Formats: sequence, C-alpha cells, structure tokens
Amino acid sequence: SEVDLDDPEAAARAIMQRAAVLRRHMAIAGANLLIAQHRDSLRYARLRGGAILPRMRRFEAGDYVYYRNTTGRTALEPQARPEILRVVEVRPTGVLQLEGRCGNRITTHVTHCAPCHLPIDDHTIDPRLARPSANLACEVCKFPDGEEWMLLCDSCGTGWHTYCLKPPLTEVPEGAWYCPRCSDKGVVGEQVDAVNTGGRMAVVVPRHLEELVG
Repeated sequence: SEVDLDDPEAAARAIMQRAAVLRRHMAIAGANLLIAQHRDSLRYARLRGGAILPRMRRFEAGDYVYYRNTTGRTALEPQARPEILRVVEVRPTGVLQLEGRCGNRITTHVTHCAPCHLPIDDHTIDPRLARPSANLACEVCKFPDGEEWMLLCDSCGTGWHTYCLKPPLTEVPEGAWYCPRCSDKGVVGEQVDAVNTGGRMAVVVPRHLEELVG
C-alpha cells in the first residue's frame, strides 16, 4: 500500500513495518549467501586437494574417436580439423594410444578425444599414407637436404632428388611417380592401385616406414 504523507502517524507506522520486513528478508538473504559461500569454499578446497576429479569419457581398444590436435605453433594458427583415429591402448592414467590409417601412432589424454559414431568397418593400414621422415636421404647422393626437389616413389617410398636422376629433371612431375628401380621392375600405376582396392598383391612397406607399422 502507498504511504499516506497527509497522516504523519500512519506514514510512520507504514515505514516502520516496511523496515521490519526488509530487515527480516535481508537476514535471510545474508544467511543464504553465507551458506553458499561456505559450500563453495569447501568444494574448492576438495577440488584443489584432488578429492574431486572431472568425469572422463570411457573408451575401449578398437573404438574410433575424434582427435583434435591442439599443439598449434602460434596463437594465430587456426586449429586443425579433427581426425578420426582408432584406439589401440587405454592406460589407467587416462592416456590413449591412437592409430591412424597410415599406421602412425600417437598418445594423448582422453580429454582431447570425443566418441565417433560413424560406421567404420575397415581399418586397413596403408603405409604409403605415412609422412616420411625429415631425415629421409636421397638414394643417390645420400643427403636429406633439398626437400623441395625430393621425389618420393609412389611404390617403394624412397626419396630421389630431381637433379640426382639420370637424366635429371628440371621440375617436379605431376601425378604418380616411380623411381628407376621400380620402373626397371615393371611396376605400374595399375599394380599400385590394386593394393588400395583389395587386390591380391601384398602391400610393399617402404624401408623408412617399417618401424611405423611394426
């Protein structure tokens, strides 16, 4: 109700009643605030002490997960698109060992992975998808420098400088390229494609990638 200022006594009583209600409600609100602060302080102390651990996702060997590489070289570099990798090992510490189609394996914490529910039936490892080592040497000069002129054989994965070939090449060829050894053996593109399509030919693992596929 409104305060009638024309009646001083009635106005005084109304103001006193409102003050009493305000004091009562403020006491309740203050008590609730103290309780909330006390609970937060206890929870924070338990969290700092390790009594409360965040709930981690559970994965098993053979599951497929989305993995996002968070090791950007600079703060301005955009995050890479998540990759789909297969879980090889689950360790008690929450660390997963993941494997890609190329056969490479990485270890990461479970918090960096998310479940992948895509229907994936085949996990054929193709060692030719693996990234070659930065120390991969040329088969002719035995030096790993000159990466911009290094050709990788699409059959055996060996490296050859364009200027070390006989005759030398003046530019990097487009499309598939086969080294002189594989060309002398009669390796052609159809035979390499047969590996991808499930042909009878066995996958030839390059020497520099044998350790990646075990």
